[in-house]
Amino acid sequence: MLIFVLATILFVSIIGLSLMSYTVTSGKIAARLTGTSKTLHAIDAALELGLNNIRTKPRPNDGSCTGETTNYTDSQTNESYTVQCSDGAAPTEQRRIIDLIVTKAGGGITLGQARAKITDKVFSTAIAGYSVEVCDWQLGIDVAPTLGTCTA
Repeated sequence: MLIFVLATILFVSIIGLSLMSYTVTSGKIAARLTGTSKTLHAIDAALELGLNNIRTKPRPNDGSCTGETTNYTDSQTNESYTVQCSDGAAPTEQRRIIDLIVTKAGGGITLGQARAKITDKVFSTAIAGYSVEVCDWQLGIDVAPTLGTCTA
């Protein structure tokens, strides 16, 4: 009888330890995934802010955005990001095709990138940033080496 009781206690203890280990592991994985999700959300917000800043600014005389930067600090992760703009194609009077690249503030690897076409002229009326067509939007460190194309 004593052996049966000891065996039962051992069996229940093993099951209990297994469940506790599973719970701890699941908690760690959930915390890691939540952190990754918050980081991707911050990169997405930085790209959106950069695109909106370029779209709403008065159009430069040459239409180029090369060299313009937008800084973004995420309130949840407290991380700072820099969005750099360059011309994806030569700007025309009617449209601009821009490339945006997100890095952590201070430089480093590309964390996200986007290409968008901004229409600045409708028929014969100049309206800076009238419409935006997103041609490619990539988040994370595994971004493609090149961005998708925009229709001219």
